[in-house]
Amino acid sequence: MEYNNILRESWASYVGWELCNAYYVSRGLPLPHQENDITKNACQDWKKTGEDYVYSPLFVDLRDTYNQRGGHYGWSCNNDTVANIDYNCINRIAREAENLNDVEAILGEYFNPGRPYLGVVVAREYLAPYREWQTNNPTVL
Repeated sequence: MEYNNILRESWASYVGWELCNAYYVSRGLPLPHQENDITKNACQDWKKTGEDYVYSPLFVDLRDTYNQRGGHYGWSCNNDTVANIDYNCINRIAREAENLNDVEAILGEYFNPGRPYLGVVVAREYLAPYREWQTNNPTVL
């Protein structure tokens, strides 16, 4: 199966983020603050219009509760109002999605299982920064 790079690299960052969090929890340490993530796995400083930062927080943003636009990163970051998406949905995206359209469809089912076309509205808003980034960086696909 051929995945585009925005999904592949975002999944890799997500796995690193989850493993780092699990390590901190297992040691009884406080989790790194989202704005000062020393591992950079959360990719919170990713800019939707940037050309210099390939790794995106697409998967991390599905789980975390931090909205980088509301934090000190400002308007150039995506408005991440999605949080706590369950692992089954995230794993399904990683397993089945080959592009952002597939991610949108899977999230649409997750957000509104009875009528996924209504859930697609939320998914489309969530994915807008990633679509903008792909438009600005067509060679990274």
